[in-house]
Order: sequence, then structure tokens, then C-alpha cells
Amino acid sequence: MAALHAPRGGPHSGRRARAPLPEPKPVDLVGVDGTAAAQRFAEHAMRLVLEVLDRRRPPEHLRAVAEPALIDMVRVVSLGGAPGGGLGAARLLRVHLRPATPRIVEVFGNYERGPRVFAVAGRIVAAKKPPHAWRIEALHIA
Repeated sequence: MAALHAPRGGPHSGRRARAPLPEPKPVDLVGVDGTAAAQRFAEHAMRLVLEVLDRRRPPEHLRAVAEPALIDMVRVVSLGGAPGGGLGAARLLRVHLRPATPRIVEVFGNYERGPRVFAVAGRIVAAKKPPHAWRIEALHIA
């Protein structure tokens, strides 16, 4: 007489439990309170960029937070007219961060002008020297 036992489960039979996925390691964003500091910097820097685009601030105010080539780009865009510039002043709505490496963070968000909503994206990098711990390295405004 044959022994009675349950058939062996195959890989797709649903009988085998899957091993849980490992939890992702937190990304150290330079320093103890790096995530909050990067978030504050990104919000501040994006507001400055929008104010320069609206000609409410001179482009030189970006020197402390952005690379020189980026400042020139923002200057040219502000002279030619910012996206939706005829709809009124820009107001930053949201800024999100996505760490790429411990020293590079992708930034994306949106802002409004009048009834329309526009997008802004960029990359901030940890600066090697004070006064600011972060600098805008790339920027895209739509």
C-alpha cells in the first residue's frame, strides 16, 4: 500500500510562500537631517527661480543656490517670457524629492499661474563648500 501524502507544490501552485522583499536601505542625504534640509533647500530654490522668471528678483539672487550656467539660462528665459507669463505671478504648489545618490537628488513639482498648473523639475547636488549645503545643477521649467 502506498503512503498517503499531499502532492508536492510546484513553483506556481500557490502553496509555497514567497520570501519577503528586503526593505530598501535609507539614503543618507549628507548629514543627520539631510532629507529635511534638502526639502527646505529645494522649496526655497524653486521659489527663487520662479521669482526671477517673473522679474520680481534679479538673476543675481540665484548665485548662492545655482550654478552660473543655470543662472544665465534663467536670465534668458525671463527676458523672453516665462511659460504662461501673461497669466500672472507664479506660485509654487508642491516640491518632491527623489534621491539618486547620497549627494544627488532629483527634484520635481508644480506651480500655478492664474488657473493653469505648470511643471518644474531639476537636480540638486550637495555642495562641497558653505554657505549652502545644496546647489541647483539642472533645471527644466514647463
